[in-house]
Amino acid sequence: MKYFLVYIFSFISFSSFSQYHLKGETFSGVEVQNVTQIFFDNIGNRYQVVAFTNDFSVDSFGNNIIIQNIFGQPTIYILKFDSNDTYQFHIKINVSPANPIDIKFDSNNNPYLLCQFPQADSLLLYHANGLLFKNVKPNYRRLTGDSRLTLATAICKLNPIGQFQWCNTIFRESLSTDRTTNRNAFLFTSLNNSDILKVCFVNTRLNGNLNDTIGMQNSSNVKSLFVIGTRHLFINYDLNGNLISHSEPFKGRLQFDQKDSINFFYRYLKEVKLLTEGENSYAYLNLFVSKTDSINTVSKVPLSYGNNYLLLKMNRFDSIIWVKPLYVEKLNKFYSAYLMIDFDVDIERQKLIFLLNFSFNEYNAILKPSLNSLNTSGSYLFQFNFNGQVIKEDSFGLATNFYSLAVNPYNKNYCLIGQLNASNARFSGFFPSKLSNKIFLGLVSIDDSGKVDAPIIPIISNETQLSTSININSVNASNEMVGSSGRVYINGYFRDSIQLACNRLNSIGSDTNQFGTNYGDGFVIYHRFSKLININDCNSFLSPSKKFTWNVSGFYSDTIISSLGCDSILSINLNLRGNYLELDTQVLTSYISPSGRFNLNVSGVYYDTLINSNGCDSVYRIKLKVLNSSSIIDTFNCFPIKLLSKNQWLMSSGKYLDTLTNTIGGDSLLTIHFTLGKYEVKIDSANCMDIVSPSGKFLLTQSGTYFDTLNSINNCDSIFIINFKKLNPLLQFELSSCDSFLLPWSRKYISQTGQYSDTLKRTIGCDSIILINYTSLITSSTFKIHICDSVISPSGKYYISNSGIYYDTLVNNTGCDSIMQIYVMKSVGNFEIIKSNDIDCENRFSSLLVSGNDISSVLWLPDNQINNLTSLNPKVYPNVSTTYYATYTDTFGCKFMDSVFVEVNLNDSIGLFPNVFTPNGDGVNDCISLRKFLDFEEVEFLVYSRWGNLVYSTTNSSACWSGEDNDRNRLTEGVYFFVLSGKSKCGLEISKYGSISILY
Repeated sequence: MKYFLVYIFSFISFSSFSQYHLKGETFSGVEVQNVTQIFFDNIGNRYQVVAFTNDFSVDSFGNNIIIQNIFGQPTIYILKFDSNDTYQFHIKINVSPANPIDIKFDSNNNPYLLCQFPQADSLLLYHANGLLFKNVKPNYRRLTGDSRLTLATAICKLNPIGQFQWCNTIFRESLSTDRTTNRNAFLFTSLNNSDILKVCFVNTRLNGNLNDTIGMQNSSNVKSLFVIGTRHLFINYDLNGNLISHSEPFKGRLQFDQKDSINFFYRYLKEVKLLTEGENSYAYLNLFVSKTDSINTVSKVPLSYGNNYLLLKMNRFDSIIWVKPLYVEKLNKFYSAYLMIDFDVDIERQKLIFLLNFSFNEYNAILKPSLNSLNTSGSYLFQFNFNGQVIKEDSFGLATNFYSLAVNPYNKNYCLIGQLNASNARFSGFFPSKLSNKIFLGLVSIDDSGKVDAPIIPIISNETQLSTSININSVNASNEMVGSSGRVYINGYFRDSIQLACNRLNSIGSDTNQFGTNYGDGFVIYHRFSKLININDCNSFLSPSKKFTWNVSGFYSDTIISSLGCDSILSINLNLRGNYLELDTQVLTSYISPSGRFNLNVSGVYYDTLINSNGCDSVYRIKLKVLNSSSIIDTFNCFPIKLLSKNQWLMSSGKYLDTLTNTIGGDSLLTIHFTLGKYEVKIDSANCMDIVSPSGKFLLTQSGTYFDTLNSINNCDSIFIINFKKLNPLLQFELSSCDSFLLPWSRKYISQTGQYSDTLKRTIGCDSIILINYTSLITSSTFKIHICDSVISPSGKYYISNSGIYYDTLVNNTGCDSIMQIYVMKSVGNFEIIKSNDIDCENRFSSLLVSGNDISSVLWLPDNQINNLTSLNPKVYPNVSTTYYATYTDTFGCKFMDSVFVEVNLNDSIGLFPNVFTPNGDGVNDCISLRKFLDFEEVEFLVYSRWGNLVYSTTNSSACWSGEDNDRNRLTEGVYFFVLSGKSKCGLEISKYGSISILY
């Protein structure tokens, strides 16, 4: 009956589990909708990259979402789903689906997006709210014959709600006239545990070993340029997008000679993938060389003619630690076979897991040269340690080609997606019989030992076509196909319906083909390999499949076939309650056994039996230590002993109690029966001199209790207890004085109140010690005063007129002088008056300002033409030049005075104009300056000859006429007539005329 109930529970769990262990969502539109990549953040949210050409809809498990393509051209969107696969938002990027995307996440779950785009084009980035964040366009100088295939790279930071924070651009600056490209150069990033973002920019050239210039433009459009000589540039950023460093790990290590490489355009594929396990990074590289070459790292690694595929490790400074050659392409065809490869980092077990999918007629295997004799394709799994050593290899057999690899963080197994051969004996029995002798797409999970974790999940299109109409994005699925919860995601697109293990994934589009489904629908499906259930039993348990019997508690796996035909994997947490249990415990006083039947209060080993609710007996072996204990000690000693917990000596025989506290809690009570086997003698001694103990070993110089020992004939020594008192007669008296006092015997002066000692030496007997309590009758006081001018000291003896510290003396009622310390602070009137300006035509008033410290009040004189007589900052309006006086009072009541002169210059009179001048160059009266007579705002000065001819004119108010005409010719001696008109600075119209004579 007990097992029947467990099976009923299991059947219910398996039936419900089989309904959701494999799910899917579709992306449908009127043209091809290709689901290309999946990325997961730190808490299980999914970022889905979708390539599309027109509007499309997302079937997110019943929630149909319509997304519009605003660009009208092939492009990509990034959709975010939460850990429950619910749509959150999407980000628009107008970049061709052929260009790769990479996303990494920091510890705060912020995404970092890496995106390639044609350098000749712009890249439009939109926030999740639909607003344009930035139009990214490098400074592109297109030359004749240049190709648009050259790609730039944008690396951007977003926040978890889809808002761009910053965006940097990496691009080629020196585009040559020869054909250049970095097409198909897959770029990836890594984010290490020091929050350094590493980007690899692949710069592919087909015109030899010329240096190139790479530009980087940050989010503030500040551009940096650096010259590179190799094709792989590693750039390090901090999380704010600041450039930390850049490096070329292969510079000086690899020599390229590629004059003939133009014939191998499609061979010239540069791939790179970056992973990190902390500070170090791992990269997979494809390098093409047109002659036998080598790469120099820690040791020299040979490179063969053709495409060489390498695995390498770099430290945080981009220095190469080691390089592992994997295989090389045979140059027997113009078009190379498409080779799939993937790898992941198993941090917990410190391994690199590497998937190689060989096509043996196209490649020579370096890792395992014995593979070179094979003539068909197949997948191999290699495990490396972090030092680059192969520690395990696994073959999946011929005609089995896996496309993607990932370490499952949920169960630590390795997930593989790819093409399975049903005739492969290794997978026999792990998929439905209807697929026998057929090839289909499937999902496989294996543990670290290589054991298949059944069942294998087949992915089947319309049954008449099997997998021919399913396209798995095998390259881009990469290591991001497993979420943190253990769900394994598969993405791609299909031409008809997909038959999953327990349900069917149908198109939701309207443009249908012969199968009634959309031709280009994308899809995402996920599978959870196992479900955890808890089982309680007594001593043993028969697994649900009846294949296993378990008799020890622990975690187990089992597989059953449900009524719907879907294999279900169970992870079972088994708790066998009928156990023999060991308990090792410590208590202070007592312990109640698990059954409650025994109260144990003495240290020892005990047994108890517990009957639990399911009828299983549990036997407990209890090793008990009681920390609170009591002991009786009988002891004999010839000498006194000291109690351990007290500072107490046992000087005689008797019964004593002691308590000890241990370090982990609990007290031990000791009963001590002590026998003192000695002859004990007590001696009381008082002496002025030092004495010698009875044994002659000790000299007693201070008062106290001492012990001395003499050997006796009965094996116990005789103990002498000596109470010694050192005699020094002590005398004490009180003393007070106005003056200092001389100690009579030590001849020292004392003047401060306090206690002092002196010693009276005697020729016979003991010295006498005298204690003197001395009181000085001299008093002192301190006070502070503030003065405006001067002050008389309290004694009337001194006249104080400056700041400083002064002393004065008064006689008090005891007949002793009192000393006073006086701190004097004198007000110094530290202030000044500032005027803003004098009075002229433009400035009809002036602002006065009293500045200084401790100003309490102010009063101005004279009291006319001033707006406020008591203000620190009044305005004055004098008609004539005036001196203003300010009397101010400081915070101590002291008064001070200062003044300021305000000049008034409102003269509009032109003054006396001369009637003769001598422009003979002697430096005296050589010219007539208009500025000398009046500061004109506007002026016109005209000079006529006696015949009425105009010989000189000017409108320059700064002019000085030196007797020349307008052509700078010197006029002759004689009488001339002038007309002067204009306007003064104060606005007065001026008009003056008369005669003036020139004399030389």
